Amino acid sequence: MKKADFEKHGIVNFPKEEVLHTGALLGDVQLKLMLALQTFRILVDRRVGLIVNGLTTGDHKAKEHFLGLAVDGFLWPADGPIDMNLIFKAALTAGFKGIGIYWNGLQYSFHLDLRDVYGFWGGYKDKKKGIKDWIYIPILIDLPALTEIGLDRNRP
Repeated sequence: MKKADFEKHGIVNFPKEEVLHTGALLGDVQLKLMLALQTFRILVDRRVGLIVNGLTTGDHKAKEHFLGLAVDGFLWPADGPIDMNLIFKAALTAGFKGIGIYWNGLQYSFHLDLRDVYGFWGGYKDKKKGIKDWIYIPILIDLPALTEIGLDRNRP
C-alpha cells in the first residue's frame, strides 16, 4: 500500500497512522486487505481496533500475516454488546475466508485473512503453559470427515 491509497480508495476508518502503530510498514500491507477491512467496519457499524503486531509483524502461525493479507483486531467493548453472528457474517461478506475468534487475555479479538480456502476457529490461551501457548478449536466441524476417521458426533 501507499499513503495515497487510503484516500483514493475510501479507507476512512483505518488511517495510515493506525496501520503504522501496529508495527507494519505500509508497503507490506496489501491494499485488498485494507479494502476488505474497511468493508467489514462498515458492515459491523462500530469501531474496529487493530492489535499491535496484528498485521505483518509479530509471532503468527498464519502465513497470510507475512504476506500482508491478515489482520488481528478487536471491537471496542464500550460500543456495546458484541454479536458474534454479525461479526462472522460481516467478515464473510467482506471477503474474508480465514476467521478466528479468540480471547487474548484482555478482550475478545479476531483474526481475519484473505486465504484461498475457508477456515474458521476459536482460540484461548492455556493458563498452565503461559500466555504465549494457544489452544485452537474449530468453529465449524466437517461431520462426514469425522465419521470417516471413526469419530461419531453422538459419542463424547
